Amino acid sequence: MPWQRSGPAQPEDVDRLFTVAEDVAMREGASPAAVQAARVAIDAARALAARTGTREDRGRLLRALGRQAVNRALTGSGRVAGSGSPVEQVVALAHELLAEPVTDGTDDPVRAEALIRLGQASQIVAATDPVRGRELAEQAWLALGSDPPAGSELRRARAAILSVRVQNQLADVIEGLGAGRPVDLDGPLALAAEGVDLQRAVGLADGADTSLYDLAEALGTLGRAALAAQNLELASQAWAEELSILMSFDGPAARKLFTEVAGRLGKLQELAPQLQVVVPGPNAWRSTSSYLDRLPRPGPGNSPGSPR
Repeated sequence: MPWQRSGPAQPEDVDRLFTVAEDVAMREGASPAAVQAARVAIDAARALAARTGTREDRGRLLRALGRQAVNRALTGSGRVAGSGSPVEQVVALAHELLAEPVTDGTDDPVRAEALIRLGQASQIVAATDPVRGRELAEQAWLALGSDPPAGSELRRARAAILSVRVQNQLADVIEGLGAGRPVDLDGPLALAAEGVDLQRAVGLADGADTSLYDLAEALGTLGRAALAAQNLELASQAWAEELSILMSFDGPAARKLFTEVAGRLGKLQELAPQLQVVVPGPNAWRSTSSYLDRLPRPGPGNSPGSPR
């Protein structure tokens, strides 16, 4: 194994193993190689956390368990949910870490990781238990707090939780429209735009491929929120930028997503032929303007969150 030395694994070894697991998953999706890489990272992280018991090393274990929980959900292999499953281990450990006081600064990477993984877990659990999934999502949202994030790690966490919240709100919109109820279209759109702006700031700060891939996914969510709000121009802008970012990635997972986004853009142009869809260059994301600033300004009877 790449981390093995003459003694037990050190934190930097576990970090390196997790990076490998994330990179393989980003390229290949939940392939057998990705599942195995995550399993190796979990074994090393579990041994490290058992040896040291520190908050940081338990955070490393949470991160590895979260990766495997997503892998299981994507493949449907093994026990996706239920007692002892990776996602239930994630929920328990995230709750444990979020309950602990923070004394080492405002931009706490362990707290950020716990928020992100609890949000992910809510989506996985919702597939078999929608009510509990929503409860976990609400717990993550409340734990996030209303204060602006103080640093890059908490910006990353807020962007992730916003994505979960927007997806849940869009599901409510679809249900409400089907039932003929008034729905809030502007609220999800504003949250999705904020999520993209936050994730872009994270990508500019750390330059990591995973942050850039997360930006692409946030843009996908924004496009769906804009489409629901009938803002076709904004949807086309978001999906075009998502497409440009995905051009930077190789592997079956990225290619599959690229094809899906290209298909969405094609259908959007069929729906609105007047749209001028321009896919920017792969590095344009670095200088793209705020999506929040592109939203319509509230006016009389058009305040954010007002039902339609």
